[in-house]
Amino acid sequence: MEGRQAGQRALTQSAITLVLIGFGALARDGFETMTGYTAPAFWGFLFLVGISVYVFRSRGDLAKDGFRVPFYPVLPAIFCLSCLWMCWSGINYALFLWSKSGYGFAGIGSMLGILVMLAGIPIVLLTKKQKR
Repeated sequence: MEGRQAGQRALTQSAITLVLIGFGALARDGFETMTGYTAPAFWGFLFLVGISVYVFRSRGDLAKDGFRVPFYPVLPAIFCLSCLWMCWSGINYALFLWSKSGYGFAGIGSMLGILVMLAGIPIVLLTKKQKR
């Protein structure tokens, strides 16, 4: 059963990748457009990585788990704030491309990337409840 789920995940990721490539191919400047709509999701996930440091440090024994970070809690906070700033900048950049170009694939793709990322939250919560 686990192998089947892994195959389904791989197919889903492949389909999403093909849609992203399609958005890039339709735009005049494909690389810039693809960067515009993947950057907010990328920085959003890096923000979650920074938050995970706080979560792991609060959950367990520091000596056993080994989640040590120099200058904790200041350095992870700076990292998280930087990620939020970069995510916001990526959204603004994509919206700027959208308003300037007239064809708007970068802005639409950016919002689509964020919606896909946010759509995963209920899916994760539902699968967590099913495993219990």
